Amino acid sequence: MAPPSVPSANGGLASDVEKQQPASDIQSGAFKNVETKHAVDGENNRVVESMKVSLSLQSDRESEYESEIDTNEDLSVETEPDQDSLDNNENKSKFMHGKNRVVGAVSAASLIFASYSTLRRRQDHMTSLPSVLAAPTLRNRSILSLLSNITSKALRPSIPVGTFASLNSAHGYFRAGPLPPENNTHSWREIVVNPHDREVLAVDWEMPHFSSASETESVHSGGIIRRSVVLLLHGLNNDSSFGYVRACSRAAADAGFVVASLNYRGCGGTKLQTVRGFNAGFTGDLRCVVDKIAERIWNGDGNIKADGSLTPCRLFLVGFSLGANMVVKFLGEEGREGSLHPIVGGAVSVSNPFRLNGATIPYTTGFLLGMGVKRTFLRNVNSPVGHFAARCSTFGNMFKSVMWAPTIGSIDNSFAPHMICVEAEHPFVPHTRGYADGAEYWAESSSSRLVGFVNVPLLVLTAEDDFISGKGFMSAIYPGIVRNPNIIVIRTTTGGHLGWHDASSFNVFGRNPLGRGLGWADMAVVDFLKALLATTATDNVSKISEQASSSSLKDNRGSQTGEILKGDNTMLLQSKL
Repeated sequence: MAPPSVPSANGGLASDVEKQQPASDIQSGAFKNVETKHAVDGENNRVVESMKVSLSLQSDRESEYESEIDTNEDLSVETEPDQDSLDNNENKSKFMHGKNRVVGAVSAASLIFASYSTLRRRQDHMTSLPSVLAAPTLRNRSILSLLSNITSKALRPSIPVGTFASLNSAHGYFRAGPLPPENNTHSWREIVVNPHDREVLAVDWEMPHFSSASETESVHSGGIIRRSVVLLLHGLNNDSSFGYVRACSRAAADAGFVVASLNYRGCGGTKLQTVRGFNAGFTGDLRCVVDKIAERIWNGDGNIKADGSLTPCRLFLVGFSLGANMVVKFLGEEGREGSLHPIVGGAVSVSNPFRLNGATIPYTTGFLLGMGVKRTFLRNVNSPVGHFAARCSTFGNMFKSVMWAPTIGSIDNSFAPHMICVEAEHPFVPHTRGYADGAEYWAESSSSRLVGFVNVPLLVLTAEDDFISGKGFMSAIYPGIVRNPNIIVIRTTTGGHLGWHDASSFNVFGRNPLGRGLGWADMAVVDFLKALLATTATDNVSKISEQASSSSLKDNRGSQTGEILKGDNTMLLQSKL
């Protein structure tokens, strides 16, 4: 019987060769196979283990990623509000916004109320009766009795414009003025030529709206004027188109006056025909226009007619700022020489500086005024006189110095040697010798040195807070008032320069908030002119002057400066008769 087959190392049956091999060899081979198998198994195990580790790491990362996704989904699910939460949040947001608006509104209202209360206290403090200074003549008493609407009522400044001098002054310069008249046939422009140097002047006329067509045509065509005429003179760097001039023009026209507004040479759209512009001391152009108008005014006698025309007809002069200085200087020159035309019945001086001195004007104000003068120069650069000045080395150098000068005072210094002037005696012929410097120009052009010679009624309107004419006003004009009883001074606490923005009984923000209507100064001017026409006083000017020369003055405390004779605000200079 054959022996059984022995299994081989590889799991099969042993072959014959293997059967023939010795047992030791078979045993060693078996060991080798076992070792090989163990090595292979170990390598496989390591590969498997590494694969397991890799799979484990990948599984961990996938688990983490899935965990993150689940977490984000959980968070998104958790943070997603429902409709009630949205409504609550929206309501809370609206509530907070509304609360903030309420708090802001309450804060703003509190601030406005506090500011308004402060301004009202300031307004009450500044509300006062105008101060009146005049000689106790029969004419002055009659005039003041007709000015009770101005002198016996407290001037209440508006809020906030009237309570601040700077705003008040800005309102005076930049007020809108009245709208143009509906009937354009009642206003026109006339060109007047000064025969001395052929300079062109523009005069803007305005008739009363109720005047007849024939009367308007007579004035327009250069015929007889059967109403009293008011001649208006504007301020520095202005013209007749400015609101304060047009407002006064409309007020006078509505009161029955024929109004003529003079534009100085080179102003109001006209071009200079000579190299000499206007200045504060040159009264030649004013004298020329006064003579031409005076020749046309009917000088018959009569009273106020039923149709509103005013007779006897007179010519009245009204000047503003620099124009006021011209008016008073003109009246003083003519009054000193006794050559004033008899048709001139009186004048009004509004915000007159009286004593000129460009060096004392604050730098900011002087700079702004200087810019206006430079603008006048530049407007005439392209005119024939501008081309002539450019070819003339003297005027070319003057032009350069004026352009480089920062303030009105330095401009006056540069321009003074080239200014046009008038002779000091009648017939006041213009000449071109100029002045040595600004100081001489200011001294010679100041109306304070001639105010004592004014021989017609003169109303002086001024404000204590006027930054140009307020300081030193009494020292400048008081000696002239003492010598001249024809002057009535009305001085207010507030008003600024050409401002007087006052509050009405129904509007604390101003009688005329937009500057379209009439202001306090406009009404004062018109009331004074109407009082001059209505008065029946027969005071002789020369006799009054003689009486005033021997007057002794007492003040309201018994001192030697004046005596209160009428009311608490009127100081009448008492004369010893």
